[in-house]
Amino acid sequence: MEIHSIKDDSIYNIMCGETNSTRYIRKYICSEKIEAEFAVIEDNYIDRDFCVDYSKYYSSSHTKVSRVCRRIHFFKKPQTGDLQGLFASSKGTAILQELYCGFTVIDGISKDKNGCLKGHVGRTALRTYCKDKDGCGKRNGKSFFHAYPQKVSLFGHELIINSLPFTTKDEDVGMCATAALWVAQFPLIERHGGSRFSQYEITDAASKIGLGMSGGRRFPAGLFDEQMIGYLYERGYEVECLKAEETQAEYIRKAIKTFVDAKVPVIASLSLHREDDVRSDGHAVVISGYSLGDDGELNGVYVHDDNIGPYARVKFKNGVNNWEYKEEEYEEYSNIHLDALIVPLYPKIKLPYLMALKEGKLYSKNYLDGAPYEIILIEGKDYKKRILCENYNLYDLKDGSDLTQEVLEMLLPRFVWVVRCNYKGLELDILLDSTSIERRRIVAVAHLKNP
Repeated sequence: MEIHSIKDDSIYNIMCGETNSTRYIRKYICSEKIEAEFAVIEDNYIDRDFCVDYSKYYSSSHTKVSRVCRRIHFFKKPQTGDLQGLFASSKGTAILQELYCGFTVIDGISKDKNGCLKGHVGRTALRTYCKDKDGCGKRNGKSFFHAYPQKVSLFGHELIINSLPFTTKDEDVGMCATAALWVAQFPLIERHGGSRFSQYEITDAASKIGLGMSGGRRFPAGLFDEQMIGYLYERGYEVECLKAEETQAEYIRKAIKTFVDAKVPVIASLSLHREDDVRSDGHAVVISGYSLGDDGELNGVYVHDDNIGPYARVKFKNGVNNWEYKEEEYEEYSNIHLDALIVPLYPKIKLPYLMALKEGKLYSKNYLDGAPYEIILIEGKDYKKRILCENYNLYDLKDGSDLTQEVLEMLLPRFVWVVRCNYKGLELDILLDSTSIERRRIVAVAHLKNP
């Protein structure tokens, strides 16, 4: 077993080179919110995704690339004893779980002309900044992160890290759009099931849609928005594509919060503008969380950016459409512009987000003196669970009759859109049938929380 200090610069040799991503990962896990100190090396690791890419691509390459990978695990410093001693007994599993900060897989390992190892940052799962037991959720009421349990077996110890898996692009088998689609599949599989695809398989399938858009070749190939959308349709999802025009900044803010709260992956299509502004480069990332200002308004997002790393922090600059990375990346570009949001949805959700938003806007304007409102996408069973867990009584907005039991017994579709307005201390909900293109109301209620 090899254990190394993360704070030693030699950690880059273990990670097969110093790159934007390895520097970011080191900085991220050493931050005061994570406080990892040690790296444990697991050599000869077989990674499921890279096995597919190796068999379909690298196995026929002249350059020798290793089939096996290296997985590096990150741990905090134990309060007592040493880290290596904890691995020697099953009794150490509980402590190792408390100390565990995640892992990164280095794949595509080969040697350069000097005999030094080089590789690619593949599947990576790191602890989020928040402290709750699930590794996701609201931190001080101002942040929310995508995170899901990832099971890890390390030298006989079964560990779990709550995170949204990340990968950098592997330029042999896919570019940034492929990496974004790879990341986005994890929340979809977590909610709806289905198979996981490697980067090669994603590029192979998506590049056949509109063949020739990328210059005629499938490898190497960057994917256009139309190809990403077409790939998601082929995988069986409905797709909501929201253009990020300046006049729709409010809608975009609400959409990001709505879908991230619902644990729906949001792919952001970006254009990176150079100083001369003669041309721009396309880019795609997955929004993996958001942050709120003191006023409760969305003021930034966290993104899985294959050029940087997981949960990279972005602030809005002069509106939601202009992004500024806090890690000071993309210095060669004068502006990073959000062009569109690509949102894969459960196929039975037929009512578009913008139609639910329209319902909220009209109701607030016509009946509630312009009161603030939000749009929520939630499973019907979870809406009922919230009523019970938070001890709510529900009342009809028209005659004030008690509807609590009626709503609990009501047959709801799997997903419902909820238009929620805050008016004079009350929470007012309008439930919309997500399975109908028309804005069909299921019920409209007011919440009163019992003491």
